[in-house]
Amino acid sequence: MSTKISNELRFAVIVGGATLIAGQAAAQSYQVTDLGDLGGPMSMAFAISPSGLPVGTAATPDGNLHAFFNDAGQVWELPPADDDQQSWAFGANDAGRIVAMSFDLGELHVHGQMWEAGVSTPMGNFAPRAMNAANVVVGYISRDVTDMGFMDRPAVWVNGIIGELPTLGGNSGYATAVNDLNQIIGFSDTAGDAQVRATLWLGGTARNLGTLGGTHSQAFGINDMGDIVGVADDAAGRPRAFRFQIDDAGVVVTRTDLGTLGSVDSYACAVNERGEIVGTSNDRAFIWFGGLMTDLNTRIPAGSGWRLSRAAAINNAGVIVGSGWHDGYPKAFMLTPMLVGDTNCDGAVNNFDIDPFVMALTDPVLYATSFPDCEILHADANGDGVVNNFDIDPFVVLLSGG
Repeated sequence: MSTKISNELRFAVIVGGATLIAGQAAAQSYQVTDLGDLGGPMSMAFAISPSGLPVGTAATPDGNLHAFFNDAGQVWELPPADDDQQSWAFGANDAGRIVAMSFDLGELHVHGQMWEAGVSTPMGNFAPRAMNAANVVVGYISRDVTDMGFMDRPAVWVNGIIGELPTLGGNSGYATAVNDLNQIIGFSDTAGDAQVRATLWLGGTARNLGTLGGTHSQAFGINDMGDIVGVADDAAGRPRAFRFQIDDAGVVVTRTDLGTLGSVDSYACAVNERGEIVGTSNDRAFIWFGGLMTDLNTRIPAGSGWRLSRAAAINNAGVIVGSGWHDGYPKAFMLTPMLVGDTNCDGAVNNFDIDPFVMALTDPVLYATSFPDCEILHADANGDGVVNNFDIDPFVVLLSGG
């Protein structure tokens, strides 16, 4: 595009926007980061701390899977306990603690580990799945149940003490998440092991959270606002991502089917305090907010080489971690929200972004060269996935603080 036209566009931005179709509300775009590996061909991320520390598991050169965390781009290994071969990290908090499960494939027992400053503390015969700010850890234990052999039972770990949680009358269950109000959720068998139901534990009592009209349900995430998410059968028997909202007494007041990404099934994995829900549908990672499910693959830069399969966790800053495929390999990812309109990537949207915006609009190659730490989607002000003249008016709104 000629310099004359570029100057005209710049003038249009400065004086208040081009006389084009008004932009829609901007959809969030993300910077995608490969969380690295431990020398093997794959990795998976399961959780992220409030301050943004992602944890998961990754293959080692000998083919085992070891827990890891990524601190500012540096990958650190959390090896298994004792003679175990495998470990997976499932939780982290801002106190600097990480919880992991250590085990051998095919063995009945697992060993919990709490890592802090590179030191592992044994947690006993306990499989941790999540942790809150007060270091309350939830998960499960395996114990011998009369006439049934070893069964997994929901459990909570507090200050070195493991406490078994009741089921809904059946033989097994799992605690999967805990919020900072110490409300615990998961799933367990009903009497006679007839059904698996999403479960809320309050004051040591197990509560059946119900379904979306079908038979089975499982809960995987909870925030402090009373939102519980997971998967439940609908009346047709289809597994669907759900949001159940509870009141202060733990009673479910609303049940919402979150829909799908063009398939029959969907699964919700986590929810933050803003009510943003992440999960997977049709083997594609999604975010759900305000009644709309969005394929996260449409909100990352084109040509990134990524296919995002499962969004496992989201913190209150909106940073998402999960698992997908990068250039054909299964990899853990992290999605960091872009500040749309911040076209020079200095952390603010102001007049210094006008020239970079015009450059992104008129010469994307030059923009990529001039601002290598930015993505072209920083200039996608109307959130339609492309940068063109329809972004001018929305960009002006962003400049003015809209």
